[in-house]
Amino acid sequence: VFFPMLAASFREDRHRAERLFTLGKWAFTAIALCIVWGGIFIGPLIVELMNLPQAFEGLKWMVPLLAVRASLDVLVAPTGSALFAAGAPRYASWANIIRLATLVCGLYLTLSPWGLQGAMWVLIGAPAISYIAFIPGVRRQLPGGFRVEIASLGVFWTGTALALTIHLSM
Repeated sequence: VFFPMLAASFREDRHRAERLFTLGKWAFTAIALCIVWGGIFIGPLIVELMNLPQAFEGLKWMVPLLAVRASLDVLVAPTGSALFAAGAPRYASWANIIRLATLVCGLYLTLSPWGLQGAMWVLIGAPAISYIAFIPGVRRQLPGGFRVEIASLGVFWTGTALALTIHLSM
């Protein structure tokens, strides 16, 4: 739904497209933070309630990290859609190339010394690093949305760090 609205707005009124992007970006940021906080605080409880065999004990630390990973996809969704609607899909292509290279190199370097824990950090880090490819695109294609992009990124990472800090101190 978001993409067709943005595409039509880019054709008709670029300022309207930037306003839609702003609203969508903040909505998706809020959803991403809900996923992070839910995964960090509720995820381990759900795993506990499932009463799984001891072999699945690692899920308690994996679920919060996987929530961070899933939330990154939600966070980047409006940015990728907006750039695609603006006729600039190359930024998403570069992001995918960066993500793939980060995954391949990261897994190669971390799997042997750190095992599954190293692989989990690579799985989270790859989309976080690939997000960098979108920043120049937003600056060029959505100059009015650039501040929103940076602000939402700051809010997301601050909220994520706060949730992880609270969780780790419990």
